[in-house]
Amino acid sequence: MRIAIIEDEYFIADDLATEIRRSGHETIGPFAELSPAFHAASSAAIGAALLDVDLHGRASFEFADLLLKRSIPFLIYTGYSREVIPGRFAPYVAEKPIQLAMWLIDCVAMCLCTARYGTGTSSVIAQTSAGRVGCSNATARLAS
Repeated sequence: MRIAIIEDEYFIADDLATEIRRSGHETIGPFAELSPAFHAASSAAIGAALLDVDLHGRASFEFADLLLKRSIPFLIYTGYSREVIPGRFAPYVAEKPIQLAMWLIDCVAMCLCTARYGTGTSSVIAQTSAGRVGCSNATARLAS
């Protein structure tokens, strides 16, 4: 799976990329700014994405909206309080630090579920150690 990393902190981005590659997946990025991330999204097939909320003072919510529109699983990980995240993203938020390995398992389960049952299948649920993953519109819905 090709996983985009949207993160402006070099060491965090490097750790995420290392863990993604170690898990057998390919990274797109990391991107410390939204403009190159949008460019990559227009020219590369993204299977999933990890987004930090604040990229040098600019919120990544526009990119999250694009992912929602394209039914691409993603996770917004942040050190900010959930109250600052728009409600439409509430199911996709995890507080730092995240357990990346568990999220990758959830993402793969989501992609397999979507490939098997198609998008818009809300009745199929995959159970993982990180929580429940719903197959609604091919977007990851993590319940803790």
